Amino acid sequence: MQYFVMRERKKRYSPEFRLILGVLSSSQPGISDNPDIDWPEVDWNEFFQLLRRHRITGLVANLLLSPAGEHKRSPLPKEIIPALAEAQRQSLAQEMAALVEARALIDLFEDNGLAPILLKGLTLSHDAFGRIGWRNNYDTDILLRPDEILLADRLLRERNYSRFEPAEDANDQKWALWRRRRKDAAYRNQKSGSIVELHWRLFDNPAILPAPLRTRKADLLGNLCCTMLEPDVNFAYICCHGSQHAFSRLKWLADVYFLARKKSEAELAALLETTPDPYARAAIAQALLLCSKLFGLSLPSDTLMFEKTNIRLAAWMADKTLTRGGSREIETLPFGATLKTLSHYLMSAAPDYLAREALFDAREKLHGRTTI
Repeated sequence: MQYFVMRERKKRYSPEFRLILGVLSSSQPGISDNPDIDWPEVDWNEFFQLLRRHRITGLVANLLLSPAGEHKRSPLPKEIIPALAEAQRQSLAQEMAALVEARALIDLFEDNGLAPILLKGLTLSHDAFGRIGWRNNYDTDILLRPDEILLADRLLRERNYSRFEPAEDANDQKWALWRRRRKDAAYRNQKSGSIVELHWRLFDNPAILPAPLRTRKADLLGNLCCTMLEPDVNFAYICCHGSQHAFSRLKWLADVYFLARKKSEAELAALLETTPDPYARAAIAQALLLCSKLFGLSLPSDTLMFEKTNIRLAAWMADKTLTRGGSREIETLPFGATLKTLSHYLMSAAPDYLAREALFDAREKLHGRTTI
């Protein structure tokens, strides 16, 4: 498997991208003697631009500079160590601020009789990494019941948050229409600039992982008691979220990989067999195929999902989306989001899912993201 992965990386990816994959997937004795990496060819400016584009600057910096990663630093130019150390400091500061904000928001909602569920972000720091400061968190995502959203919206706006998706001045009719057609609303704290997304479902297409969802109470990183998705549901959700974006950022795939490598092959096979939602099963298979190709993750044997043409094609599209354009955002490229959109139609043949997906895409084409 590792030989195949190295051959594929040599043929397909830039020296900078191969280095990033090597850091994310390497174990002792490390990457200094990894034949997959052409150290003299690495453009360090492009390396950091790729880290920013894929939102993994903090993760890679921590892997390289942590005590366990000490062996990985020797091939690196000494002049980039301060930049890595600063990225490490910033990711820790980001997550500490996110933890403080999440605690305040959960207390606010629970004190007013709401039942918030914390999504993504800090829950992945807890489940995938078991520590704070390794992920770059840009917002706080909270799931509420649809009938709780109006109160939560008022509570946020009374506490110095302004809503920007939909616009704060949207009338009642437009706001109600947004809640029917979209999955969340976005708010910005006018003092700190931090972003909060209030979800009333997990995806714009309500056929993906519909409610009810299994949850758990957890002491998040020893600092916050909150409600989170149950581990297998959370794994399925993270795979579905990445799949909706065709895994166009390594951040989303790295989350899956660090969760998956804590599971045995038998546990991964059981997850594929027992996940009831057809889109989620396909997204898990797509994500695991990508983790196998890019990071060398061992896949369960004799699992038919990995042999399905639609899953393999969706994984190929995601691979292309990940690497096309280097450090440029896919939206800035000609037809940049086309593969992402097309891949959605490979993930499930359920008529309800396909009909809702087609309707959503038609509205996006006509009106764009921020209008109804």
